[in-house]
Amino acid sequence: SAAFVHVYRVTDQGRRLTLLHKTQVDDMPGAVHGFQGRLLVGAGKALRLYDLGKKRLLKKAENKSFPNQIVSLAVQGSRIIVSDVQDSVLFAKYSKPENSFFIFADDPVPRWMSTFDVLDYDTIVGGDKFGNIFVLRLPEKVGEEVDNDPNGSRFWEIGNLNGAQYKLELVAHYFVGEAVTKVTKTSLTPGGSELILYTTISGTIGALLPFSSREDVDVFSKLEMHLRQDNTP
Repeated sequence: SAAFVHVYRVTDQGRRLTLLHKTQVDDMPGAVHGFQGRLLVGAGKALRLYDLGKKRLLKKAENKSFPNQIVSLAVQGSRIIVSDVQDSVLFAKYSKPENSFFIFADDPVPRWMSTFDVLDYDTIVGGDKFGNIFVLRLPEKVGEEVDNDPNGSRFWEIGNLNGAQYKLELVAHYFVGEAVTKVTKTSLTPGGSELILYTTISGTIGALLPFSSREDVDVFSKLEMHLRQDNTP
């Protein structure tokens, strides 16, 4: 009948959680994330910024224009990357002078998101419920424009089909055949090269490794060609 965000304090040298307070919200909170000393909460299709009060969380900013339901959040500086349950990933920014959020880029392809991770300042890797893993990147010029416009004055206009003004670019796409439950950028050995590790709903653990040289690309392209000749798709 109601949804709450609970705030706890870690006490007794990390051995105990003490409930400070709980704040009622009007929709199911699907994601929370720290942001510049405050708390971001994705409740339903609303993104809210809360400050810590003595008896409850205090709402400081809000944006209710996200498509369906926020399921995950990530933060890169003043940028907020928002994952929607069935509308892929949206890039938003917090404008401190206006005390508000604005969405400046989204994905033109609807995706039923289950997980995503940040690869770099402009790039994310995501997985969906239909077995796809994809890499999306914010165009470089758009990133520079957003960083040079802290108020977001040129990004308030609504783009095509009521979407954001700018669109994310698809860099890579893989079909792994099972619902993806987690993707993360990591290194399997100390000091080793980074890779994308993923898991699926049936327990599969897989890795995607970037090619480090043109020679590797040529070798595996030829190998793929011979495999297709030996075992026709």
